[in-house]
Amino acid sequence: RYRMLESVRQFLQARLVESGDADAVRARHFSNFLALAEQLAPKLALRDGPECLARLEAEHDNLNTAMEWGDTARATDDMLRFATALTLFWELRGHLGFGGRWFSRVLRDDAAAPPTAERARALWGAAHVALYGDDFETMQIRAPQALAMAETVGDDWATARALNTLGLAELLFDPEAGRSRLKRSIELGRGLGDDWAVADGWKMMAVSYCLEHDESGGSASLDALWRSAEDLDSDFFRAWYLAEVGYFAAHRGDYATAFETFEQSAQCCRAVGDPSTGGYTEVWSLDATAAVGDRSSAAAGLEAFLVRANAAGSGLSIIEAVSSLADIALATGDCATVSTLVEPVIEEVREVAAPSWVGQLLRALGAAKRMAGELDSAQAALDEAAALATPIGNDRLLALIEYELALVARERGEASQAEDLLHSALARQVRHDLRPGMAGTLDALGTLALDAESTSEAVRCFAAADALRAAIGLAPRPFDEAARAPRLDRARDLLGEEIFGQHWTEAADLPLGEMIEYVSRARGERKRPSAGWESLTPTELRVVSLAAAGLTNPQIAERMFIARGTVKVHLSHVFAKLAVATRAELAAQATKRGLAET
Repeated sequence: RYRMLESVRQFLQARLVESGDADAVRARHFSNFLALAEQLAPKLALRDGPECLARLEAEHDNLNTAMEWGDTARATDDMLRFATALTLFWELRGHLGFGGRWFSRVLRDDAAAPPTAERARALWGAAHVALYGDDFETMQIRAPQALAMAETVGDDWATARALNTLGLAELLFDPEAGRSRLKRSIELGRGLGDDWAVADGWKMMAVSYCLEHDESGGSASLDALWRSAEDLDSDFFRAWYLAEVGYFAAHRGDYATAFETFEQSAQCCRAVGDPSTGGYTEVWSLDATAAVGDRSSAAAGLEAFLVRANAAGSGLSIIEAVSSLADIALATGDCATVSTLVEPVIEEVREVAAPSWVGQLLRALGAAKRMAGELDSAQAALDEAAALATPIGNDRLLALIEYELALVARERGEASQAEDLLHSALARQVRHDLRPGMAGTLDALGTLALDAESTSEAVRCFAAADALRAAIGLAPRPFDEAARAPRLDRARDLLGEEIFGQHWTEAADLPLGEMIEYVSRARGERKRPSAGWESLTPTELRVVSLAAAGLTNPQIAERMFIARGTVKVHLSHVFAKLAVATRAELAAQATKRGLAET
């Protein structure tokens, strides 16, 4: 039907051109398509959205032709209205680069132009398209301009929309400040009857809690988003609600719910053609696919996604995809692939992307460096990740960072620090019911218990981790399993098969909450290990610090008010516990740990 109408239109235009009325036809063509865009714009994210979007897509070439004429004819105010009306069409159909170029053209004389409602609205449209097009530089310029001009001319519609975009941009770095802007946007939208501003405000509110990984805190916003989506019969807003429900479910280890809601979200995205939400849904679903063990399919899907993400309008979820691919490589210990994947992205987005997104990448890089034995590089990457994630308060990410820092500390012989970090990670995971993370933390605590010669505790931790993975369907990582196998063999040899089996069965049958209580209690009851830095008594540590500072045995004896022979005994015990052969080797290790006394 559209093709037939276009043929008729072209025929009539040709006849009118022959009669000298071409300019009149083009002007009418421009006015008709401007009216069409403005008529459909309020409906694009609502119940009639799919039909309206399809109609605009079918007329895309004609819309562009009309805008070319309007731009040539310098129909400035009309062109501002035209671009604003197409903002959500360009977002939802992934024409973000195309839309961004049109906004550059219609706003090219912006510096010399007087403030108007039409210009304020177009500035919002430019900021909105730039944000979804991953052009943060343009968004950071246009969004504040839109808000300032909207408030100057008293246009609440543009004010509400500008606050929406600014709120989303701000919550990436400061969720509480972003939510403050979004609340005002929702209030203005409600007063104007702007259904999109209200529903999208709740959507962005929900996004802010996703960035903090605060499911309980975000439940009210998600509920409000769902009510708006149902009231408006909008698949566009249903899609994000379902995507976020799946996101939280996957991180709780409820993979059945995650896959179900991801598929429902994908269906909604296909109905409206939303590539932004669709990108997150696809990436999070593939990440969950890898978690349950199908890593090859997940990796293939993620690689295919990255090839088309920018062109499809899914650029905002690229960092999530890279992080998921890095985790798949980490599962097999492929450290080189992780570095190749994430290092260029970190350098590109470090200054512009949300801190939690950069923190995700740095956590993966730190894990790869730790696996490769590059402990200083691992520590640096993980410390930076923690510094970025802490102000946002994302407990899931912070727990993953603390887990990796703990493994670095263990490699350095700092068992007490490693245990502190793991218990902090476990507390965060318990608070948010992050069961996949708990399994890894329990395994790491089991390793530390085995190092400390608390073998029964170690076996119980290993058994609880296995039982938890089995209960939620989480696949073990091959790299971790290869390191874990000899530890289990050692525990079995130390305890004997029968006692090992008893401890394993007891822990596997214990409710998770009781197991967490046991782990915390066992730490306080554990005896001092017989070897390693953690085995040294306070007196032995004092002797080490003085010896590392270069004092002789008589000088140490004088400083500590003990006999020279006692110093010699302490040092012999220290040499045996640390497996060092010379005083110089002891001094080097103590200095590295910051124990040498000045």
